[in-house]
Amino acid sequence: DGLTTGIVPDGSTHCTITSSVNTKLITLPTPTPGNRLRLFCAANGYNLQSSTPASVAINGGTGASAKLAIAAGDLIDLICTSATTWIATKTGLTGAITNAGAAA
Repeated sequence: DGLTTGIVPDGSTHCTITSSVNTKLITLPTPTPGNRLRLFCAANGYNLQSSTPASVAINGGTGASAKLAIAAGDLIDLICTSATTWIATKTGLTGAITNAGAAA
């Protein structure tokens, strides 16, 4: 649910996500500038949110329930650039690297 389960621990650098359905919510750790994190989910996909979606942005997007929809098989690379921002890119199954979109 991203509130009690699905929380990426502070200090993590790589997490393999298990998800039974693409509406499962994963919450990023507390933003620490310079931290890098990789997330991978082989099946079903998930929704990704910051630890405080209203004020901590992913690719510039914020809002009370702002999140990114992540497809199964996408490798998400995140870099924390400030106490209120994460930048996310995705590498798809073909190896193409693209912007992961803005949380909305």
